[in-house]
Amino acid sequence: MWKFSGLLFTVFCLNAVLLQAQETLTLQQAVEIALKNNYSITIAKNEGEISKNNATVGNAGMLPQLTLNASRNFSGSDTKQEYSNGGTLDKSGVASNNTNAGIALTWTLFDGLKMFASYDKLKALSAMGDFNLKIRIENTIEQVILSYYAIVEQQQLLMANDTTIVIYNERVKIAEEKWKIGNGSKSDFLQAQVDLNEQKALRLKQKTAITIEKIKLNQLLNKKPETDFIVAGEIEVNDKLNIDLTTDSTISKNNSLLFYNKGIAISKYSMNEFRAQHLPTIQFNSSYNFSRVENEAGFFLLNQNSGYNAGLTASWTLFNGFNINRQIRNAHLSLLNSEITFDNVKTQVAADLKVSYENYRSALEALKLEEQNIMLANENANIMLSRFKFGNATSLDIKTAQKSYTDALTRLVQARFDTKVAETSLLKLQGELVK
Repeated sequence: MWKFSGLLFTVFCLNAVLLQAQETLTLQQAVEIALKNNYSITIAKNEGEISKNNATVGNAGMLPQLTLNASRNFSGSDTKQEYSNGGTLDKSGVASNNTNAGIALTWTLFDGLKMFASYDKLKALSAMGDFNLKIRIENTIEQVILSYYAIVEQQQLLMANDTTIVIYNERVKIAEEKWKIGNGSKSDFLQAQVDLNEQKALRLKQKTAITIEKIKLNQLLNKKPETDFIVAGEIEVNDKLNIDLTTDSTISKNNSLLFYNKGIAISKYSMNEFRAQHLPTIQFNSSYNFSRVENEAGFFLLNQNSGYNAGLTASWTLFNGFNINRQIRNAHLSLLNSEITFDNVKTQVAADLKVSYENYRSALEALKLEEQNIMLANENANIMLSRFKFGNATSLDIKTAQKSYTDALTRLVQARFDTKVAETSLLKLQGELVK
């Protein structure tokens, strides 16, 4: 007689041979493809590049502006002039050429230190863009991991279903043999056949579930929905995570907290920008200009000038309808909101970390129990099948034992997946998914 453990091993081996014949997608490959092709990450990368491009001293107003201007104009006109000495000029089609060129330099030397606050703000925005990218990457990696192992879970459930079908087939054979030799009833045989067909129907649903999960993963990888692949056969669980639940450790690593902490810094720099408007602005101005006017008729036939100038310009807004004070008050409120948002996120992350840790511990304990249960259910099913063959157990007894074994297989697979979910959540909250 077949042992259930032997059946399980045989089915898993047969499935492994079939899987090796197809292209296997590893978790590492799936993550690499997602990081390369995922739309959300690509958008976050572009946004981060924009922030980096903006974080320059020139954009903050620290560098001078140098402007070059040049023009040349032609005109034609009819000229009629009468002079005080009695002379006259009457000429048609008089041409005139006007040439102008100049270069001007403007440099803000002092603006109440606004330019320094602006530069710090731009750098903080750039850093915020980096954290935003890490958050997008973290979310994508988490989604890929869970989607990948969801396929593994459904695949293992299919293998468990295949094992169950083999067991139910054995029961049908025994019931049929007992019925034909007169040691059993036809009702037991028919019920065994009904239960077998039920498992076959469940197998069809299980295959559909695998297909749906593959479509979801293909979407994350930006691949065609119909792209087929094979995933690894096991859910790898790390049961030795060293979790630091202290708040300081969480703040130093959690990318969401680091993101919102930069928001506080940006609000402070914005308030400093408004405060700078209370102080005067000093600019250095310098220019060199050239002009030349040529006329075919008139008092001046040629007029040419060139030269430079330099100087300082100071301005100080003494009153503008209290708008500066209004802007400072609003900036202060924005700063308070940023701090409140950070505290709220910190509280949420601390709670999520604690919940995930409890889920992780509970999942590990449940996994150990289910690993024990599968052995007990296997042994019990073996005993019942043997007793059923020799007429010492009813059809209901063997059906109950088989269902118990099937349920134990399902719970074991689910326990492994739940543990992986809790593990992934912990790594994300501690900032360990993205180094």
